[in-house]
Amino acid sequence: MQIHGGMGFIEETGAAQHLRDARILPIYEGTNGIQARDLVGRKVTKDGGETMLGLVAEMRALVPELKKAQGDDLAAIAAGVAAAADALEDAARWMAQAAKADLVNALAGSVPSCGWPARRWRLLLARSALVAQGKLATRDGDPAFLEAKVITARFFAEVILPPALAQLGPLKAAAARCSLSRRSSSEPGSDRTADDEARAFADSFDLAHLDRLSSTIRSRATTRCAASRH
Repeated sequence: MQIHGGMGFIEETGAAQHLRDARILPIYEGTNGIQARDLVGRKVTKDGGETMLGLVAEMRALVPELKKAQGDDLAAIAAGVAAAADALEDAARWMAQAAKADLVNALAGSVPSCGWPARRWRLLLARSALVAQGKLATRDGDPAFLEAKVITARFFAEVILPPALAQLGPLKAAAARCSLSRRSSSEPGSDRTADDEARAFADSFDLAHLDRLSSTIRSRATTRCAASRH
């Protein structure tokens, strides 16, 4: 869209279709907020963050290999992987403990946590760069293609990754702010306090309830789809 400018909105360029295809990603099967709450409320809490910590271990195991490789590019990538591993461990442990203590407060910081899966892409890019660097050293393969792998991984490490790492602060701050707000507020004219409302919201993360709700939604969608065909 940026390349085509105003012409990008005209269907004959085809650019608008790419925008629509990309926009469906944060919408399909729920908004970003719903997906973030699912990540924290179900996937992280089910094992206390152990799955995330397993990814941390993989990332740290790769760092020494990257440092052994020649060139400034791999050194920069290694630093990025190490920083990402530290931040991911901090976030996973903090969120698991926060969710255990009070799920509602933890969910308040769930949206910034959506950047966590990007760490997996960071690991894959780092590995591809390591392999590409080795092939460049032995002149095995297309140099332009291999160099692009290394450059892409370094760009991610130095440009894309830092903003993601910065989400650790907002993640914790949002949860803390939610806790303060719940202690200081209540609904005027009602016996139900903000804390009561929050606990009711947290109860909706009961797995059986979510499974029943999901089944109902699928059933209605199937019925509507069948009706539209007639």
